[in-house]
Amino acid sequence: MKSIQLAGSIRYLAYILVAIQGTLFLLLATFNLGQEYNRSWDNIESNSNGYHFYINNVSIDKTDEILNVFNRYSDLVFIKSMDSDESNQKIIGVIGNSNNFPEIYTFNKKIVSTSDVHNLLKSTNSDATIGLYNGTANQIKSLSNPYFSTSHSIVKMNNYIDKTKSINGKYTVYGLKNKNQLHTFVQDLMAVTGQSKKSIESPNGGSYKTNNFIPLVLSCFLLINFVSLLVIFLSIAVSNLKNNGNLILLGWSKLRIGKKIFIQFFLLSLILTPILSIIFWYISGWSKVSLKVLSHYFMNSIFNIISVFIIILFVCLIVFSMKSIDAIKGKIPNKTLYGVGILGYLFLSSALVAGSIYLDSPMKDVNKYIKISNQWKSVENYYTLKDVQTGSDQSSVIGLSNELNQDFYDWYSSMYQDKNVYISTSEYISKNLLKTYKENRTYDYIPKKPFWYMTFSPTYLKEQGIDIDKKLLAASNSGKKVYLIPDNYTQNEKESLSQWLKESETKNIKDNDISTVFNKSKEFIFVSYHYNKKVFNWSRDTEKNIMVSNPIIYIVTPQNMNYQQSESLRSNDLNGYIKFKDKETAKKYTNKDYLKKYGLEDNKIKFVAIKDFIDGLQKDLSQTILWFLGVIIGIILLSIILLISLSYVYRVSNNERLYVSKFLGFNFFKMYKVPMILIIVVWIIEMVLVCLFHSKIGVILVIIYGIIQILIFYLYMSKNDIKQLLLSIKER
Repeated sequence: MKSIQLAGSIRYLAYILVAIQGTLFLLLATFNLGQEYNRSWDNIESNSNGYHFYINNVSIDKTDEILNVFNRYSDLVFIKSMDSDESNQKIIGVIGNSNNFPEIYTFNKKIVSTSDVHNLLKSTNSDATIGLYNGTANQIKSLSNPYFSTSHSIVKMNNYIDKTKSINGKYTVYGLKNKNQLHTFVQDLMAVTGQSKKSIESPNGGSYKTNNFIPLVLSCFLLINFVSLLVIFLSIAVSNLKNNGNLILLGWSKLRIGKKIFIQFFLLSLILTPILSIIFWYISGWSKVSLKVLSHYFMNSIFNIISVFIIILFVCLIVFSMKSIDAIKGKIPNKTLYGVGILGYLFLSSALVAGSIYLDSPMKDVNKYIKISNQWKSVENYYTLKDVQTGSDQSSVIGLSNELNQDFYDWYSSMYQDKNVYISTSEYISKNLLKTYKENRTYDYIPKKPFWYMTFSPTYLKEQGIDIDKKLLAASNSGKKVYLIPDNYTQNEKESLSQWLKESETKNIKDNDISTVFNKSKEFIFVSYHYNKKVFNWSRDTEKNIMVSNPIIYIVTPQNMNYQQSESLRSNDLNGYIKFKDKETAKKYTNKDYLKKYGLEDNKIKFVAIKDFIDGLQKDLSQTILWFLGVIIGIILLSIILLISLSYVYRVSNNERLYVSKFLGFNFFKMYKVPMILIIVVWIIEMVLVCLFHSKIGVILVIIYGIIQILIFYLYMSKNDIKQLLLSIKER
C-alpha cells in the first residue's frame, strides 16, 4: 500500500521542537550535575568528622604565628577555602597531615586522594597546585571542570594566604583525637590571635550563594516548548479530521490512525536519547570524570520521551475520543477541543502580559539613561571607574581583608594633587531618610531639613570655580574634615547639622580601618559660604533638577577620610568617587606599570568616558530587551497558531450554520460573534492588567497583539469562505 503522510509540512517544526525539548532537559541535567560536583568538594568542609573554627579581625601580620600553631599539631590537617564569583573559581588551602584529609569522590570516582595531597605538601615548589590555579607549570595533578561547576584548586596554606591576602575566615580541622587535644589547640590559638573562645567558635558573618537563574530560565523554556508541542500536535490532529473518517471507512482503527500520525515524533525522541546523551556527556567535560554520569544523561533523556508520549496521548484522547460514526460524518469533539484550546490561549495570553510587564522595567531604564545622557552633557567627557576585577583580592571583596581598599587609597593618594584628578560624588539626604533616622534613633542629632551632600576634592572645587581659602585647604590636607555650609542656614540648623556630621563621621571607626590622620584626631571645621551659581549634583534621579543650589560641601583629601570614603574609592558607578578630566589623565594613571606600584595590576581597573558608561548601560539593557522581545514574539506566534487551530475547529463544527448565515447576508461579526467576543474580552482583560501595572510597553504590545489576532482571524475565516463552506456541505 502506498505510504500515507498525515502530518503535513508542519511536522518539520514538530521535529525541531522535540529536539529542542530533549536538549533543554539535558542542559538542565548538566546544571544539576555541576552543582552535585560542587557539593562533592563542599563536603570536605562540612564533614561531621571535622571541627570548624574561625579567625576574625586578625591582622595578616599574624600569619607566621598562626601557621606555627598549625605546624605544632603535625598530626592534624587544616583546610580553608575561598570562592571567587568573578572567575568562578574556588581555591582551597591545606596544611598538616595529609593522611587525615577527607578524600573527594563524585559518582563513585575518586577525584582527590590523600596521596595527591601528600605529594602537594611535600613538593619543594611553593606554588605547587592540584588543579589549574598557578598555571600548568605548577600543576602536580590536573582536575576536570565540568560545565556549570566551579573550578577547584588545592594549594599549600602559606601560598593560599599569600594569594588571598587574608588569614581571617572559616577553617576546618581533621584528626582531633579527643576533647583535651581540642581544648589545648583552642587555647594556643586564643593566645596568638587574641580572640576569645566564643569568637573562635563563632562565624563573623558569612555568605551563602545559590544560582537559581539558569534552572529558572531553562524551566521556562521547557514550559513554553511543551505548550508549543501541544499546540502543534493539536493542529496536526485537527487538520486530519477529514481524513480520519475516510480511513475508518477503509477499515483503519483509531489506534492505527493515531499511530500513523504521531509515531514518527515518538521514534524521534527515542533516537535522540542515545545521541544527545553521548554528545552532552562528552562536550560537558563529564567524560573525563566518570562513565557513570552517562547513565544520568540517559535517565534525563527519558523525560523527553515521556513528555512527547504524554502530549501525544493527551491529543489522541481528545481528538480520537469521538465515536467512529462521528468521525465518518466529520464531526469533532468541539467542546473538549475548545476547552483545551482556550486554556492554552489564556496561558499564552498570560505569558504575554507577564513578559510585557517585566519588559517595562528595562525599557524605563533605557529612557532614564537617555535623559541622564542629555542632562550630563557638561561632564560627558570626564572619565569614571567602570570596572574593577577581583584579581587576587577576593578576601577584600567579601570583607575578610582591607588589602584592595588600601591599594586603592595609596593609588589615589599618589595622584590626588593632579589638577585633572577629582573626587566628585553626591547624596541627597531626603526628608524621608531623616524621618527614618529619627524613628530608628540612628543618631542622637538629626538635621532640621533635607539637603544635598557633596563630596568634592579641592581640584574639583577649583575646576567648578569655587574658591577655597588656602587655610581651609591646608586644614583639610592636615586631616581635618572641612565642611562648607550655606550662609542661609540659621544657627539652629547649622548646629544640628554639624552635630550630625560629627556623629555620623566618627561612628563605627575601627582600629583596622585604613590609617588616616582624621581617624586618629577626629577634628572638624565648619565654615559658612555663599555661592550664587548652581552646582551639578551627579544624580541619576531624572525627576530631580540636575543643578542645585546651596549644597553641603565636604572638602575631601586622603588625610581627612574615614572608612566611608577610603573604602568607597573603588565604587564603579556614575556617581562613584574618582573622576579623571580626560582620556590622557586616565591613561597616565591606569597603565600597568603605574598600577603595579600599588598592587593593582591584576585588578584590571577600567575607566571610561561618562558618555560611554551610559551608552554601555543602555546597550546591556537593550540586549535584555531583545531577548524578552524574542520570547514575546514566540508567544505571539504560538498564540496565532493556536487561534488558527481554534478557528478551524469552529468553522468545521459550525459549517451549516455559517453556510446559512453567509447566504442570508449576515456580516462577519454576526457570523463569528462568539469567537470575536472571546478575543475582545481577553484583549480587554490583558489591557486592564497592563494598565494596572502601569506598563507602557505592555499597552503597546497588547494593542499590537489584539490587532494582529483580529486581523489573522478575519483573514483566515474570510479566505475562500464560500468555497470552503460549500466543500464542507458537500462532504457531509
